[in-house]
Amino acid sequence: MQNRAQVWSSVLLLAAACELGGAPKKPSGSGSPDGNGSDPFVGAGGQPGAQSSQAAPPPYKVSQGNSVLWKRHAAIEADLVRALELKPEELCKELGVRDCIRDIHVIALGGNDPFRSGINVPASRPLSTSSVVVDRVLLSACSARARADKAAKPGRVFAELDLSGPAPKADAPAVEATIKTLFRRLLARDPRPGETAIVKTLLEGDEAERPQSAEEFATLACFTIGSSLEFLFL
Repeated sequence: MQNRAQVWSSVLLLAAACELGGAPKKPSGSGSPDGNGSDPFVGAGGQPGAQSSQAAPPPYKVSQGNSVLWKRHAAIEADLVRALELKPEELCKELGVRDCIRDIHVIALGGNDPFRSGINVPASRPLSTSSVVVDRVLLSACSARARADKAAKPGRVFAELDLSGPAPKADAPAVEATIKTLFRRLLARDPRPGETAIVKTLLEGDEAERPQSAEEFATLACFTIGSSLEFLFL
């Protein structure tokens, strides 16, 4: 798979870009379908918050507010289920049996476990292991969505990519469309040009003996955007 250092470089650059851009945080329940049953993720629209009072609102939920709150296990699970259209049990399993979020790693994700671990009160802030656990959950969930979209056509999230083939070039329209879809699903907004450019760096530096696949790019792009502080904190 893509060089680990390159992936983490993209994650850190994207986190810095989001912070410098002053991106607002999304409210709880963002991205849910509207009353007329339309898809909240599909369709073009102006930059969130930029439309005039006469313009029609964009066909997806728009981020609002600036409060910051650690997103704990239930919120992460709900947002990944919504954004990636997976069932809770499909997000992450340890040894293929035990649920990562609700069972194995519930303490690190801000929950409590009074009966097995004796932890009655959840932690007030992320633990030293929280970031590793979040990465585990995100990578598993993104990989599960990419595999599901590869098996069923058209895909629900990565519909623009041919997941059975090699990764497209960075300037391919499908790449920018995929990045925009992931930003809308995970962060409830459109990406800024600089953020799109950062995610595109995942397509650089392919190893000649093992070129990157479209499925790998889809998984890593999802992981990179999901790893941002904007997704992990409300």
